[in-house]
Amino acid sequence: ANTSLMERNICYDKTDPEFLFIRIPKRCDGTDYEEAKYETIRADKNLFFSEMWDVETGKKKLKAACGQGTNSRYADPLFKDLETFALSEKSPAHKMGIEQIDINRIGLLDQPYKVSRNQGKQNRSNQ
Repeated sequence: ANTSLMERNICYDKTDPEFLFIRIPKRCDGTDYEEAKYETIRADKNLFFSEMWDVETGKKKLKAACGQGTNSRYADPLFKDLETFALSEKSPAHKMGIEQIDINRIGLLDQPYKVSRNQGKQNRSNQ
């Protein structure tokens, strides 16, 4: 089975934190979710935050969530601007290796943005 790596993401929620954490195909007890028909997901080094929870509640929920990785954190990402997802200089995302997103490269594009496998490996090895 193929494994998808999901790391260095910011998962931010303003209204309904039920789906804040990354959905892993297996429950903590090892059984499959009925609807899990996709490949294995390995998640780590992600930053989670919900405006609906205080920090202590969020940390407890992250700890209880299965499969989120030992290096993931619950903290306010300290966006300067939610329209552009610009991070402040004090954002904990920087220390986690999460890079500023270029919003011109997300969503529907006129031309696909391609990254070769070698380029992706090179980028990961530099972090």
